[in-house]
Amino acid sequence: MQLAFALTQSTQLSPFYQVFFDWSDDELTFWNTFMNSAMTCGLILGSVFGSMIIASGRRHSLLLVQTVAIFATILCMFKNLAMILIGRFLQGAVAVTVSLIMGKSISETVPEKMAGQYGMLTNIFINLGCLISYTCGMLLSEDKETYETDESWKLVTAIPALVGFLSIMITLIFFPEEPVGWCLANERMEEAQRSILNVYTIKKTNRGKASDEEILKKSSEALFDDLIVMRRTTTSIG
Repeated sequence: MQLAFALTQSTQLSPFYQVFFDWSDDELTFWNTFMNSAMTCGLILGSVFGSMIIASGRRHSLLLVQTVAIFATILCMFKNLAMILIGRFLQGAVAVTVSLIMGKSISETVPEKMAGQYGMLTNIFINLGCLISYTCGMLLSEDKETYETDESWKLVTAIPALVGFLSIMITLIFFPEEPVGWCLANERMEEAQRSILNVYTIKKTNRGKASDEEILKKSSEALFDDLIVMRRTTTSIG
């Protein structure tokens, strides 16, 4: 979703910026382009260094970049052009890195035969983010005379921070381990087993007298046969 907000918010908020900074129409066109260029530079930076950032762990990287997303959003909430430009640059870098983390986490968790079914989730969330951004933009006032006192633009600006906060909370509460494929590639087998138990539903029918530990061991071994192939592809990118 962060990528969607990075791509759409400048268009939604440009009328407010024109009033805040007393821009003419030509100046609005120039600075709006400049803001989008700052975001694009962030996208390029995230694309270049994203794979190195996530090499230390998908979960830790997500927590880090979503924290940066919150900081970047706060910068964009000030009526200061330099701070907005820096915030837009950071939002671009965060957006592409989050998309990379999400895609890799899905591919490293879902069995290869199901990858196609879940691989579309990244695009779904990007499109959903665009829809949310444009819908919120529809709620903004069109009366430029009220823009100086109207604070609704801050609510639209704050959406990436809200998404970042929710992402952090969900990750901390529901995903205490790294994705299975990353754990396998880094020889963290016990964590991979815990991750499998956390993500996959293990049927307990016909369990007999088997303990939870035995069920976990057997289920993990069965899933390892399907997931171990990820080890090669994950190792190649860190």
